[in-house]
Amino acid sequence: MKKALITLTTKSAALMSLASLVMTSKVTTAGEPVNPQPVDRPDAATTPVSASDQKACVRHPKLGKFFCAHAEELSHLQKGVAEIDVISDDSEKALLGVTDAESDAAVAMFGCDCAASINCLRVAQSAYTAKLLSFIPEGVKTVLDVGCGIGGNAVYLCDRGFIVEGLAPDTLQQEKFIKNTNSQVPFYLTRFEDFHTSNSYDLILFSESSQYIAALDLAQGAACLLDSGGYLLLADMMRFDAEYREGIFSNCHVASELQAALEQSGFKLIKAEDISTHIAPTIDLCVDNFRTFGLTTVKYIIEKGLSVTKRIGLLGASVTQHPEFETLLDHLNQPKYDDVRLSIASVRTNTVTVKLAEILAKRDSRSLTIAVESGSENLRRIINKKLHNDEIIQAAINAKSGGLTNLKLYGMVGIPGEEPEDLEQTVAMMRSLKKTVPGLRLTFGCSTFVPKAHTPFQWFGVNRQAEKRLQLLQKQLKPQGIDFRPESYNWSIIQALLSRGDRRLSHLLELTRNYGDSLGSYRRAFKQLKGQIPNLDFYVHDNWSTDIVLPWNHLQGPLPQSTLIKHLADATSYFNLPQKELQPLALPKE
Repeated sequence: MKKALITLTTKSAALMSLASLVMTSKVTTAGEPVNPQPVDRPDAATTPVSASDQKACVRHPKLGKFFCAHAEELSHLQKGVAEIDVISDDSEKALLGVTDAESDAAVAMFGCDCAASINCLRVAQSAYTAKLLSFIPEGVKTVLDVGCGIGGNAVYLCDRGFIVEGLAPDTLQQEKFIKNTNSQVPFYLTRFEDFHTSNSYDLILFSESSQYIAALDLAQGAACLLDSGGYLLLADMMRFDAEYREGIFSNCHVASELQAALEQSGFKLIKAEDISTHIAPTIDLCVDNFRTFGLTTVKYIIEKGLSVTKRIGLLGASVTQHPEFETLLDHLNQPKYDDVRLSIASVRTNTVTVKLAEILAKRDSRSLTIAVESGSENLRRIINKKLHNDEIIQAAINAKSGGLTNLKLYGMVGIPGEEPEDLEQTVAMMRSLKKTVPGLRLTFGCSTFVPKAHTPFQWFGVNRQAEKRLQLLQKQLKPQGIDFRPESYNWSIIQALLSRGDRRLSHLLELTRNYGDSLGSYRRAFKQLKGQIPNLDFYVHDNWSTDIVLPWNHLQGPLPQSTLIKHLADATSYFNLPQKELQPLALPKE
């Protein structure tokens, strides 16, 4: 029979990181011998080093940075001191974990728990690879490494006498795999589902790659490729709760479903180990660092970029909220960047400081952009934007004080719940800015609300009065010397159509392609298909019932629909319209 090993990890009660070994071939009967257990391999053990060569890694409580130092250096540091040399070399000795004694010393000095440093990830990876090797039973010679990456596991296994072949569908990984294995290990550029060979293997390894393959495809494919009595070794994140779909773990296999698929294909589980507690700190560290580039990475990217240009653009959803943004500003304020032009993406209003404005002005930037959405405090409550007009005014004052000459503000009309007085408050806010900060050029860019899938306002259509409201703002602001820049209302209509469209629009889009790219082309296509599909108003302007099945309900969004409905209820509680006007319409049947 075929055998399977599985390795598993948990980030919560619903998720685990599991290492499992599964056997293949015929299912064992009661009279047959029990499958052999994997043995501990002495060559999989890590080699200890002396305490003087080990490094302690701690997170400074105030700066939030990781620092590493040799154990013997810790005794010379006073509590709260952050000047510890960060590891820069890549020797294995310098990248080791923390002993109990070092951890106690670090806590005593920094008043915080000892944490895994990003500089220790290589050691964590080595320990993980050694753990995988410890699962491989004696007698295994040939290994197929599925999702082999750039060859780390393959090199490790080859060095220990295994005959390895790698498989992955990525050309970049192919290039690095061939380089790292010195072209000594065969590489197959293909998906596992499409892989065909006359070879068979003693063991198939899925190291953090099984989640990209459907459970039944994985099980049946492995069963075909393994020798009789061969092994399948899985090491990956898995879900125990089928309803658990949090963030980056949403595509992990459900353990029970994967096990059922393996058993259906003739596999029998012979060993499983939960390694969650060992892996969780590394996952936390990786998630934190992938969410936010570290300062060292940003500096590296800047230096690489400046080899071909003299312009730096800082882009991101909220650049100024980077935990090391102030330090980055100081770095960019050095004389060596005097001939460099610096620009920055739209920033949060309450992060506009005089220092930021000064450095931008010094680096040849003249303007800054903030998104205010509206001058109405109530509208900002509706969309849960925690911002007040006094913060907007202070941002304008800081921008001018720092030497900037232009402030760009972005807003929106047609937000669900918007009233005519909300527009008046936007005009009043812009007038107040003009009066408070004379000499600062003000630009107000304004778009029309377009519903987006998987958001609380996905059930609302485009406000039919939006175009008139754009015209009203232009009429009120232009005489005040404010540069008003509205986005095209017609293109907002097309955006809404594409945003809320379903499969019934496929023929319409094909017709529109032949008619041109204007709104008139879409109207012409709707006219030709009249009676065959819902009209334009249904997709663009109508409010939909929260009870209907939306065109994108089969796609998993970041928030469940129940949460979106709750957020919608919170938003509509601030509406001034009579409740009867807020009842969405039902979708017509196909």
